[in-house]
Amino acid sequence: MLTQDTEHHRIDQTRHQAILPIMTAIFVDGLGPEPRRVRSGATLLRDSMRFKGSGRIMRLPITPDPFPDLSQTRGETYGAKFPPGSMTALSGGNQTARQGRALIGGISHHFNNILMGIWGNMTLIRTQLNPKDPLYERIVHVEDLIQSGAFLIHMVLGYLCERRGRVRKIRLNQLITEIRGNTQPSLTDVDSWNFEERLKWASRIQRPRMVAGSTARVLDALFHTIDSHCREMISISSRDHRISTRLTKVETLVHRGLTMTRQLRFYACDWQQHFSRVRLTPLVKQLLRQLRETAPDNLMIHLETSKKMKSVMADRCILAEAIWHVLTNACQAMTVGGKLEVSVKPMQEELAKERCGVQKGSDYMVISIQDSGEPVSLKIRQRMFEPFFTHPKDNARQGLGLAAADGILKSHNGYILVQTYRQHGNTFKLYLPSAGTAAMGQTLR
Repeated sequence: MLTQDTEHHRIDQTRHQAILPIMTAIFVDGLGPEPRRVRSGATLLRDSMRFKGSGRIMRLPITPDPFPDLSQTRGETYGAKFPPGSMTALSGGNQTARQGRALIGGISHHFNNILMGIWGNMTLIRTQLNPKDPLYERIVHVEDLIQSGAFLIHMVLGYLCERRGRVRKIRLNQLITEIRGNTQPSLTDVDSWNFEERLKWASRIQRPRMVAGSTARVLDALFHTIDSHCREMISISSRDHRISTRLTKVETLVHRGLTMTRQLRFYACDWQQHFSRVRLTPLVKQLLRQLRETAPDNLMIHLETSKKMKSVMADRCILAEAIWHVLTNACQAMTVGGKLEVSVKPMQEELAKERCGVQKGSDYMVISIQDSGEPVSLKIRQRMFEPFFTHPKDNARQGLGLAAADGILKSHNGYILVQTYRQHGNTFKLYLPSAGTAAMGQTLR
């Protein structure tokens, strides 16, 4: 007969081990043809904490077999007609296998660094505690969470990215062994949702936005769970300065991770939308006032607006974040100061040769942001909207700003056009359909 302490330890172990298969299922289902059927990662993780007496892992959500072959899906390109005599790049271009591998590499690098930083601080705290301390059990639980997250990043994403058959087989066997080992009471559940076939299917149809969205949902749930534990531990250990200091460092790392997952979800167009009528001119003026407070003194900012502006249907806060990312990117391009010219006007007031030909006759409002920095090269223009791409290489920057802005404009049925002219710097044009236009029908995915 089990003692009460032994039974309590078994319950805790089940809670810890439940997280990996649930997170993996969320990731694979996130790549499925019906992602809206999948519950949020936060809901699944919360449900996994509710231990049932039988010890069974909750039944995992699945989509029906067979899985459709989406490997030949047409790329996300708009077939733009570029203005003559200019060098242009349009966001939302063709998604290639190279971009997918670069995205997975960026996720693995940046999020692994954050998780290892959290793990290191938690381990240092645990070594200072007595095993009977109430904080000790919480820290062990957080360490188990981090191990699950790190395993997911290395194994699931590694499987999707790996091209060598032998390594793919090793990764898949390790994943299946781990999940079956963690779900001994419910092996039939594992067989019923056919993890091996689902992951093989996901590796065939992976596209950068799909991978980014499903990964971000999983990691968002992970960081929110760690954050809730961290806040409770800070309140318990408020009298111990050393422990509180390390927990504050953990909280900073967690918030950094949450910011990155937020931007990845914007890139993937995977966020809850709250649309309303938004006037662009007051919004841009407000953002420029904030920019002037932090911009260097040798940076001149000029704004030109039209009197014939129409409102747009948009999520005001999210759209403001997209415009802010483009504004700060333009400022960073002018390292020695210069002039930032911003204009807000209807598309009809643009010169015909400067318009992008993807609007299909719809009525668009245009936010034009022109810097006086060095024109970017073709190689950079081809990758500037990819997540985790930075130029020049800078470990302090994640390279998610323009990628998030691209996804936000895409979810608003808009797009970003980049034009570069010799001796005229770079121009970013943000096209947004006006309220009531036919272009606001169905959100692009």
